[in-house]
Amino acid sequence: MNGKMYGIPFIVNVQLLCFNKQVVKSAPRTFDDLIEASRSGISTAIGGNFLQTMCGLPGFNARLFGAKPSSRQALKKGLSGWITMLRTSDEEPNMALFKNPSLMKQYFSEGKISIINCQSIDLPYLRKSLGKENLGIVEMPTVNGKEPQSRLTGASFTINPYTSSNQNKLALRFSNYAISIDQQQQIAINWNSLLPVNQNSDFNKDLLPVLSTSEKSFINSSELTDEKLEIISLNFNSIQDVYQDATAGLIDPVQASNEIVDLLEIQQ
Repeated sequence: MNGKMYGIPFIVNVQLLCFNKQVVKSAPRTFDDLIEASRSGISTAIGGNFLQTMCGLPGFNARLFGAKPSSRQALKKGLSGWITMLRTSDEEPNMALFKNPSLMKQYFSEGKISIINCQSIDLPYLRKSLGKENLGIVEMPTVNGKEPQSRLTGASFTINPYTSSNQNKLALRFSNYAISIDQQQQIAINWNSLLPVNQNSDFNKDLLPVLSTSEKSFINSSELTDEKLEIISLNFNSIQDVYQDATAGLIDPVQASNEIVDLLEIQQ
Protein backbone atom coordinates (compact mmCIF):
# COMPACT_ATOMS: atom_id res chain seq x y z
CA MET A 1 0.00 0.00 0.00
CA ASN A 2 1.33 3.42 -0.97
CA GLY A 3 4.46 1.65 -2.23
CA LYS A 4 5.08 -0.14 1.08
CA MET A 5 4.56 -3.62 2.45
CA TYR A 6 2.60 -4.05 5.68
CA GLY A 7 2.35 -6.96 8.08
CA ILE A 8 -0.84 -7.33 10.12
CA PRO A 9 -0.26 -9.49 13.24
CA PHE A 10 -2.58 -12.48 13.39
CA ILE A 11 -1.47 -14.97 16.04
CA VAL A 12 1.24 -15.14 18.71
CA ASN A 13 3.36 -18.26 19.07
CA VAL A 14 5.36 -18.93 22.25
CA GLN A 15 8.14 -21.31 23.23
CA LEU A 16 7.18 -24.09 25.65
CA LEU A 17 8.43 -27.42 26.98
CA CYS A 18 6.60 -30.52 25.78
CA PHE A 19 6.79 -33.94 27.43
CA ASN A 20 5.24 -37.36 26.97
CA LYS A 21 3.09 -38.14 30.03
CA GLN A 22 3.37 -41.86 29.32
CA VAL A 23 7.08 -41.67 30.15
CA VAL A 24 7.54 -38.50 32.21
CA LYS A 25 5.62 -38.60 35.47
CA SER A 26 6.70 -35.20 36.84
CA ALA A 27 6.86 -32.06 34.70
CA PRO A 28 10.44 -30.68 34.46
CA ARG A 29 10.56 -27.18 35.96
CA THR A 30 14.30 -26.50 36.02
CA PHE A 31 17.25 -27.24 33.76
CA ASP A 32 18.56 -29.52 36.50
CA ASP A 33 15.28 -31.46 36.21
CA LEU A 34 16.05 -32.03 32.53
CA ILE A 35 19.50 -33.36 33.37
CA GLU A 36 18.11 -35.64 36.09
CA ALA A 37 15.46 -36.92 33.68
CA SER A 38 18.11 -37.81 31.12
CA ARG A 39 20.21 -39.54 33.78
CA SER A 40 17.18 -41.60 34.80
CA GLY A 41 16.88 -42.93 31.26
CA ILE A 42 14.37 -40.47 29.78
CA SER A 43 15.34 -39.26 26.31
CA THR A 44 15.57 -35.47 26.37
CA ALA A 45 16.42 -33.00 23.62
CA ILE A 46 16.94 -29.30 23.02
CA GLY A 47 16.66 -28.19 19.43
CA GLY A 48 16.93 -25.16 17.26
CA ASN A 49 19.29 -22.51 15.99
CA PHE A 50 20.99 -19.73 17.92
CA LEU A 51 17.84 -17.63 18.34
CA GLN A 52 15.67 -20.61 19.23
CA THR A 53 17.91 -21.73 22.09
CA MET A 54 18.80 -18.47 23.83
CA CYS A 55 16.05 -18.77 26.47
CA GLY A 56 18.53 -19.70 29.22
CA LEU A 57 20.63 -16.52 29.06
CA PRO A 58 18.91 -14.84 32.07
CA GLY A 59 20.23 -17.72 34.18
CA PHE A 60 23.68 -16.23 33.58
CA ASN A 61 22.59 -12.63 34.20
CA ALA A 62 22.53 -11.73 30.51
CA ARG A 63 19.84 -10.51 28.14
CA LEU A 64 20.20 -10.43 24.38
CA PHE A 65 16.70 -9.28 23.49
CA GLY A 66 14.52 -6.31 24.34
CA ALA A 67 15.12 -2.59 24.50
CA LYS A 68 17.71 -2.93 27.28
CA PRO A 69 20.08 -5.80 26.47
CA SER A 70 23.06 -6.53 28.67
CA SER A 71 26.36 -4.73 28.35
CA ARG A 72 28.96 -6.16 26.02
CA GLN A 73 30.94 -7.72 28.86
CA ALA A 74 27.90 -9.16 30.64
CA LEU A 75 26.61 -10.63 27.39
CA LYS A 76 29.97 -12.26 26.64
CA LYS A 77 30.09 -13.81 30.11
CA GLY A 78 26.47 -14.92 29.94
CA LEU A 79 26.79 -16.45 26.48
CA SER A 80 29.90 -18.32 27.53
CA GLY A 81 28.13 -19.74 30.58
CA TRP A 82 25.01 -20.78 28.69
CA ILE A 83 26.96 -22.33 25.81
CA THR A 84 29.05 -24.27 28.33
CA MET A 85 25.90 -25.57 30.03
CA LEU A 86 24.40 -26.67 26.72
CA ARG A 87 27.66 -28.27 25.63
CA THR A 88 27.97 -30.15 28.94
CA SER A 89 24.34 -31.29 28.83
CA ASP A 90 24.94 -32.78 25.39
CA GLU A 91 27.40 -35.18 27.05
CA GLU A 92 24.70 -36.63 29.32
CA PRO A 93 23.69 -40.21 28.41
CA ASN A 94 20.14 -39.50 27.14
CA MET A 95 20.40 -35.80 26.32
CA ALA A 96 20.94 -34.38 22.83
CA LEU A 97 21.19 -31.02 21.10
CA PHE A 98 19.38 -31.03 17.76
CA LYS A 99 20.38 -28.75 14.91
CA ASN A 100 17.09 -29.51 13.20
CA PRO A 101 14.03 -28.81 15.41
CA SER A 102 11.68 -30.33 12.82
CA LEU A 103 13.47 -33.68 13.07
CA MET A 104 13.41 -33.44 16.87
CA LYS A 105 9.66 -32.77 16.77
CA GLN A 106 9.17 -35.78 14.48
CA TYR A 107 11.08 -38.06 16.87
CA PHE A 108 9.00 -36.73 19.75
CA SER A 109 5.76 -37.40 17.88
CA GLU A 110 6.94 -40.97 17.23
CA GLY A 111 7.75 -41.53 20.91
CA LYS A 112 11.52 -41.75 20.37
CA ILE A 113 12.15 -38.63 22.51
CA SER A 114 10.15 -37.85 25.63
CA ILE A 115 11.04 -34.22 26.42
CA ILE A 116 11.66 -31.39 23.95
CA ASN A 117 11.41 -27.63 23.64
CA CYS A 118 8.42 -26.89 21.42
CA GLN A 119 6.26 -24.05 20.12
CA SER A 120 2.60 -23.50 20.81
CA ILE A 121 1.90 -23.62 17.07
CA ASP A 122 3.12 -27.26 17.10
CA LEU A 123 0.60 -28.42 19.69
CA PRO A 124 -2.30 -29.46 17.41
CA TYR A 125 0.08 -31.72 15.46
CA LEU A 126 1.62 -33.16 18.63
CA ARG A 127 -1.81 -33.76 20.21
CA LYS A 128 -2.85 -35.69 17.14
CA SER A 129 0.38 -37.72 17.11
CA LEU A 130 0.64 -38.57 20.82
CA GLY A 131 -2.98 -38.23 21.87
CA LYS A 132 -4.07 -35.17 23.82
CA GLU A 133 -4.12 -37.15 27.07
CA ASN A 134 -0.41 -37.97 26.65
CA LEU A 135 0.93 -34.53 25.74
CA GLY A 136 2.28 -32.57 28.71
CA ILE A 137 3.03 -28.86 28.41
CA VAL A 138 4.82 -26.47 30.80
CA GLU A 139 6.80 -23.25 30.54
CA MET A 140 10.46 -23.48 29.59
CA PRO A 141 12.59 -24.51 32.59
CA THR A 142 14.37 -22.08 34.85
CA VAL A 143 18.16 -21.89 34.63
CA ASN A 144 20.15 -21.28 37.83
CA GLY A 145 16.91 -20.22 39.50
CA LYS A 146 16.13 -17.54 36.90
CA GLU A 147 13.02 -17.45 34.71
CA PRO A 148 13.87 -18.12 31.04
CA GLN A 149 13.40 -15.57 28.30
CA SER A 150 11.17 -17.61 26.02
CA ARG A 151 11.20 -17.08 22.30
CA LEU A 152 8.11 -15.29 21.06
CA THR A 153 7.12 -15.17 17.40
CA GLY A 154 4.06 -14.05 15.52
CA ALA A 155 2.36 -14.74 12.23
CA SER A 156 1.14 -11.87 10.09
CA PHE A 157 -0.87 -11.27 6.98
CA THR A 158 1.15 -9.31 4.45
CA ILE A 159 -0.34 -6.63 2.25
CA ASN A 160 2.10 -5.63 -0.46
CA PRO A 161 2.25 -2.66 -2.83
CA TYR A 162 1.89 -4.77 -5.98
CA THR A 163 -1.75 -5.84 -5.58
CA SER A 164 -4.67 -4.08 -7.18
CA SER A 165 -6.90 -1.72 -5.23
CA ASN A 166 -9.64 -4.36 -5.20
CA GLN A 167 -7.25 -7.00 -3.86
CA ASN A 168 -6.13 -4.58 -1.17
CA LYS A 169 -9.72 -3.98 -0.12
CA LEU A 170 -10.40 -7.71 0.09
CA ALA A 171 -7.17 -8.31 2.03
CA LEU A 172 -8.01 -5.57 4.53
CA ARG A 173 -11.55 -6.87 4.98
CA PHE A 174 -10.26 -10.39 5.62
CA SER A 175 -7.57 -9.10 8.01
CA ASN A 176 -10.12 -7.09 9.96
CA TYR A 177 -12.30 -10.18 10.21
CA ALA A 178 -9.39 -12.39 11.33
CA ILE A 179 -8.33 -10.07 14.16
CA SER A 180 -11.88 -9.28 15.29
CA ILE A 181 -12.77 -10.15 18.88
CA ASP A 182 -15.13 -12.99 17.96
CA GLN A 183 -12.80 -14.61 15.46
CA GLN A 184 -9.77 -14.36 17.75
CA GLN A 185 -11.74 -15.99 20.57
CA GLN A 186 -12.80 -18.79 18.24
CA ILE A 187 -9.23 -19.39 17.07
CA ALA A 188 -7.97 -19.52 20.66
CA ILE A 189 -10.66 -22.03 21.60
CA ASN A 190 -10.26 -24.21 18.50
CA TRP A 191 -6.45 -24.32 18.56
CA ASN A 192 -6.03 -24.23 22.33
CA SER A 193 -2.42 -23.20 21.80
CA LEU A 194 -2.09 -19.79 20.17
CA LEU A 195 -2.48 -16.44 21.87
CA PRO A 196 -4.84 -13.96 20.19
CA VAL A 197 -3.31 -10.67 19.11
CA ASN A 198 -6.53 -8.82 19.87
CA GLN A 199 -6.19 -7.99 23.56
CA ASN A 200 -9.93 -7.34 23.81
CA SER A 201 -10.67 -11.02 23.18
CA ASP A 202 -12.37 -12.35 26.28
CA PHE A 203 -13.20 -15.97 27.03
CA ASN A 204 -12.97 -18.35 29.95
CA LYS A 205 -9.22 -18.94 29.97
CA ASP A 206 -9.52 -21.20 33.03
CA LEU A 207 -10.96 -23.81 30.69
CA LEU A 208 -7.88 -23.60 28.48
CA PRO A 209 -4.81 -24.55 30.56
CA VAL A 210 -2.57 -24.46 27.50
CA LEU A 211 -3.35 -20.79 26.99
CA SER A 212 -2.70 -20.13 30.65
CA THR A 213 0.72 -21.77 30.36
CA SER A 214 1.40 -19.88 27.13
CA GLU A 215 0.55 -16.58 28.77
CA LYS A 216 3.06 -17.26 31.55
CA SER A 217 5.68 -17.94 28.89
CA PHE A 218 4.61 -14.77 27.06
CA ILE A 219 5.16 -12.67 30.20
CA ASN A 220 8.79 -13.80 30.38
CA SER A 221 9.49 -13.11 26.72
CA SER A 222 10.70 -9.89 25.14
CA GLU A 223 10.75 -8.50 21.67
CA LEU A 224 13.72 -8.35 19.34
CA THR A 225 14.21 -4.73 18.33
CA ASP A 226 14.26 -3.82 14.64
CA GLU A 227 17.91 -2.78 14.93
CA LYS A 228 18.98 -6.03 16.56
CA LEU A 229 16.91 -8.08 14.13
CA GLU A 230 18.62 -6.39 11.19
CA ILE A 231 22.07 -7.09 12.63
CA ILE A 232 21.24 -10.72 13.36
CA SER A 233 19.74 -11.18 9.91
CA LEU A 234 22.87 -9.82 8.22
CA ASN A 235 25.23 -11.95 10.28
CA PHE A 236 23.04 -14.93 11.15
CA ASN A 237 24.96 -17.59 9.22
CA SER A 238 28.27 -16.55 10.82
CA ILE A 239 26.69 -16.41 14.29
CA GLN A 240 25.06 -19.81 13.80
CA ASP A 241 28.32 -21.40 12.62
CA VAL A 242 30.22 -20.16 15.68
CA TYR A 243 27.42 -21.15 18.06
CA GLN A 244 27.12 -24.61 16.51
CA ASP A 245 30.86 -25.24 16.70
CA ALA A 246 30.93 -24.12 20.34
CA THR A 247 28.03 -26.31 21.49
CA ALA A 248 29.61 -29.21 19.60
CA GLY A 249 32.86 -28.70 21.51
CA LEU A 250 34.91 -27.66 18.49
CA ILE A 251 35.84 -24.22 19.84
CA ASP A 252 36.12 -22.75 23.32
CA PRO A 253 32.86 -21.17 24.68
CA VAL A 254 34.71 -17.99 25.72
CA GLN A 255 36.17 -17.56 22.24
CA ALA A 256 32.75 -18.29 20.73
CA SER A 257 30.96 -15.74 22.92
CA ASN A 258 33.52 -13.07 22.02
CA GLU A 259 33.02 -13.74 18.31
CA ILE A 260 29.23 -13.80 18.58
CA VAL A 261 29.07 -10.51 20.50
CA ASP A 262 31.38 -8.93 17.91
CA LEU A 263 29.06 -10.13 15.13
CA LEU A 264 26.00 -8.86 16.99
CA GLU A 265 27.50 -5.38 17.02
CA ILE A 266 28.56 -5.25 13.37
CA GLN A 267 26.24 -3.32 11.08
CA GLN A 268 26.99 -3.88 7.44
